Amino acid sequence: MRIIAFTSGYKVPSAIYRIREYLDYLRELNINVDEYYPYINKNEPPPYVPTGLQFKYIAPYVIFWFLFKLSFRVRALLKQSEYDVAWLNREFLPGLYTLERFIKIPYVLDFDDAIWLSKPKGEDSFKLLCENAAHIVAGNDFLAEKAMKYNVNVSVIPTSVDTNKIYPLNLVNLKFTLGWVGTAANFIYLYDIEMELVEFLEKTESQLLIVSNIKPVFSNLVEGKHWKFRLWDKNDENIFFNEIDVGIMPLAESDWEKGKCSFKMLQYLAAGKPVVVSPVGTNVNILNKGNCGLFANANEWADKLSILYYSCSLRAEMGLRGRNFVCDNYSIEANIDKLRTIFEEVANEKRT
Repeated sequence: MRIIAFTSGYKVPSAIYRIREYLDYLRELNINVDEYYPYINKNEPPPYVPTGLQFKYIAPYVIFWFLFKLSFRVRALLKQSEYDVAWLNREFLPGLYTLERFIKIPYVLDFDDAIWLSKPKGEDSFKLLCENAAHIVAGNDFLAEKAMKYNVNVSVIPTSVDTNKIYPLNLVNLKFTLGWVGTAANFIYLYDIEMELVEFLEKTESQLLIVSNIKPVFSNLVEGKHWKFRLWDKNDENIFFNEIDVGIMPLAESDWEKGKCSFKMLQYLAAGKPVVVSPVGTNVNILNKGNCGLFANANEWADKLSILYYSCSLRAEMGLRGRNFVCDNYSIEANIDKLRTIFEEVANEKRT
């Protein structure tokens, strides 16, 4: 079987973890996937736009930027006849239904966020993407429920961890270390609990390791005293997940956050690290079933982190349970057969 994958960009997390991580595993099952991604990722804003300008003045430039990004899709679309199935990593442009209409082979829509909330026309775009898909793969139940309004062929496959690449190492930290890993777009959740982090870090003389694409800008947390920064690099993931003692994942509570698939939380657990997380969306399902960390609501973060800080044995127990839970339920090896079955069914329907 040959599959063409339309992904969102070389460094886009959903492309990396929901598509690219599976390719070697699928190849072993005689399913060959060729990935085509735009050289400028689909979420990249137009450069050199001064702040404060009204949209009507920059509209032609924005339209040109969108068309320029879409141009990278044409080569792949022209090759689609060579393949049995297309694997669509979300939409081509946020909140718009564009060149997807020219996908003429059966496609599997794969998404792991509440993309129908994207501007300017996310709901309309999502509806068309779903209605025209041969099958839909959603990252969690909340997303799947939304997709089922437009298509009955929906499966849930979580964003899965390659547990052969992320696993516990016997590293000893000289200083108790919290870990937060994510893109700059998610710094807002750290900012929401900043004062609680200050309280905990100063009380315990601990530190926070932040791994991201750029540094955050805090109001009260001081770099060098409270936190240190590491630039995200895919090749270093297992190292920095093992350089922490507890992983944190604060979230707000809205439909956008309910659509998140708790992937960073799963990576912490795969490395054998317990977690403290907001009780939102998929976080709740994982923690309730895995018993591998603690929930923290607003004003509870310092107290919940302190529980794990003062109990090395509890950290070890939760970390071990978390590792085993991820391997059994949220690893690539645990979910690869589901994905293979979907592709085989879609390809067989095309042939008949």
